[in-house]
Amino acid sequence: MADDLNPPLDIYDEAADAVAEPEPEPEPEPPEDHAEDQPRPFNLENARVTDLLYSDPPARRWIVQELLPMDVAGILAAAGGTGKSMATLQLAVSVATGIPWLNMEISEPGSVLMLSAEDDRDEVHRRLARIMEHYQSDLAGSDEAGFQRYRDAVSRNLYVFDRVGADNRLTVKQNGETQRTALARDIADAAAPLDDLKLIVLDPLSRFDGGEPNDNSDGTRLIEAAEAIRRHTGATVLLPHHVSKASIRDDDAGQEAVRGASGLVDGARWVGMMAGLKKSQAEQYGLDEDDAGRYVRFTTPMFNYGPPWEGVWLKRLAGGVLVPSELQPAKEQKKDKKADAEYQRILAGIVSLVRKHGPMSRKKIEQDYGGQSNILKAGEKSVRNAMTRAVEQGDLILIQRFDRHQHIAIPGEGVAKEAS
Repeated sequence: MADDLNPPLDIYDEAADAVAEPEPEPEPEPPEDHAEDQPRPFNLENARVTDLLYSDPPARRWIVQELLPMDVAGILAAAGGTGKSMATLQLAVSVATGIPWLNMEISEPGSVLMLSAEDDRDEVHRRLARIMEHYQSDLAGSDEAGFQRYRDAVSRNLYVFDRVGADNRLTVKQNGETQRTALARDIADAAAPLDDLKLIVLDPLSRFDGGEPNDNSDGTRLIEAAEAIRRHTGATVLLPHHVSKASIRDDDAGQEAVRGASGLVDGARWVGMMAGLKKSQAEQYGLDEDDAGRYVRFTTPMFNYGPPWEGVWLKRLAGGVLVPSELQPAKEQKKDKKADAEYQRILAGIVSLVRKHGPMSRKKIEQDYGGQSNILKAGEKSVRNAMTRAVEQGDLILIQRFDRHQHIAIPGEGVAKEAS
C-alpha cells in the first residue's frame, strides 16, 4: 500500500511506549545530506500538459447519473432523524443492484463497502429488510422468484462493517498536530479484493474525525484522509454528516449549514443536503402540521460537475423508506388545477368542432374559433397551447389531408368528413 495511506506516526505504538519506563535520549547527530539520492517531489517533465493537448479527456463517470460522480469525496448532510442513514443505505442497495435510487439512474452498479459507526448490525438489518420489501413491492410485487436476482446482487456486492464502539478516527491530535491514523490504510486494504468497488460509506463523519470540529485545518486533514482512500480504491467516499443547529431554523441554508469548520465542506467535492419540511411550512403546501415530518427536501448545494439541480421532495413511507414525491405549494396546486380545468374546457370545444366539421388545420381552429368572444371563449394563444398539449398527450392527433397539410383529428374516430 502506498505511503500516503500510512499514518505519519503510529498512535497505538506511541501510547504503549508512553506507559513503559522512558529511556535516556541519545545526543542528536547532525543530519546527513542525502538530497541527491531522494526523488524530486516536483518533476517538471511529469508536469507537462503536452499529452493533455493531444488526447481526448476521459469521460466523466457517475454513480448516480448526472448527480453523484465516481471517484470523489462527498458529504451528505442533514439534521438528526431526517433520514440520511436510510437514504444512504438505499443508495448502497441501488449501487449493489442497479435499481434506480430515488428514481435516478445508477450508471455504474458494483460493490459497496460501508462502515457503520452509529447503527449496529441489528439496526442495519431492520432497515435493509424494509428497503428490500419496498423494492420487491415496487419491482416484482408478489413474484419472489423474479426478485431473487436483486437479493443475490445485494448478497454479492454489499459489505457492512459494524463499527459501533470501535475507534474509528481517521485523524488524531498528537503534540498539537493533526495526524492520520492507520484506519485509512486498513479500509483500503479491506477494499483491495473488490475489483468493481464503486462506493465507500463512512457513517457518520463525526465518528471518523479525531480533530477539533470547528478547526479548518483539522477538517482539511479529515477530507485528505478520505481522499487518500478514494485515490487508492477508485471509489467515491461518502460521509453522512449533521448540519448545525442554527441552520435547522434557516429555510435558505446552503452548504454553510454543514456542521463544523468551513475547511471540511470546502475540501469535499460534492455536498448533498436533506432538510425536513417544518410544521410552519405545512399550510403553504396544503398539508396538516402532523404530516410535515413525512417530507424531506433533497438538494445538492455543492455540485460542480453539471447543470444546477433543483432538487426533489422525498416522502417517508412506513418504516422510513424514502420515495420521490410531487409536493407543490398550495398556490401552485390551485394554479395548476385552474390551468387544467381551462385546458379541458378548450379541448372539449375543439373536439365538438372537429366532430361537427371534420378535421381542421390548427390555423383554422385558432383563427376562426379562438378569441374571448368566439366559440371557444379563449384567446388564440391559449387555443394554440391547448392544441399543442392535446397532441403531446394523445388527446388529439395530427393527420395529413388531401391538401398535404396537417389537420387536427380525434383519435379512433372516422375522418371522412371534410371541413367546410
